[in-house]
Amino acid sequence: MALFYDGGGHLQREQRDWDSDVTARLAEEDWRSFRVTAGMMRRPDVVMRRTAGLLRRQGFPMVGF
Repeated sequence: MALFYDGGGHLQREQRDWDSDVTARLAEEDWRSFRVTAGMMRRPDVVMRRTAGLLRRQGFPMVGF
């Protein structure tokens, strides 16, 4: 699993294109990816729940989430 934090710089066209390419290459290798934005970080409980769910689905036991 790949977890990304996309700050304000990821709004630029060139960076978005790069990010999309990285996501596509990871998917080709059967990786799961989750991109978190500054707006999403206003709800850290939701980010943690989603991250824990992705990890559980990949077979990682989670404690404390």
